[in-house]
Amino acid sequence: MSRLAPLRPGALLWRLALVGAVSVCVTLALMPKPPLLPGNPSDVLLHAAAFISLALASRLAFPYARAATIILALVALGAGIECAQAWPLLGRDASLQDLAVDVIAATIGVILIDAILSLKSGRAKGS
Repeated sequence: MSRLAPLRPGALLWRLALVGAVSVCVTLALMPKPPLLPGNPSDVLLHAAAFISLALASRLAFPYARAATIILALVALGAGIECAQAWPLLGRDASLQDLAVDVIAATIGVILIDAILSLKSGRAKGS
């Protein structure tokens, strides 16, 4: 049997935060009339912010997971949301553009947090 790698400090808290963030994103995405936000940001901006945030939280929650695994999980989440939005009873519209933004944002988020963590560990080794 393989042994699980020990959790990095704070990973459990990031997992709880991730569950909360996914819950909020899915709830807002499936509401027939989501609340209007100040400034009325575009759908593209909302998707980008959501999936970059989810990518950051996912990477910190599962630090030993492969980047591709996290990106694929988030793409599956985005695809699931878009499929659910295609259901007429929700009164929402599915969009391939939204899914494309989700894919790009998840990828950017993972690359960004990996770069930050790499810089941080490099500085810690250099000290």
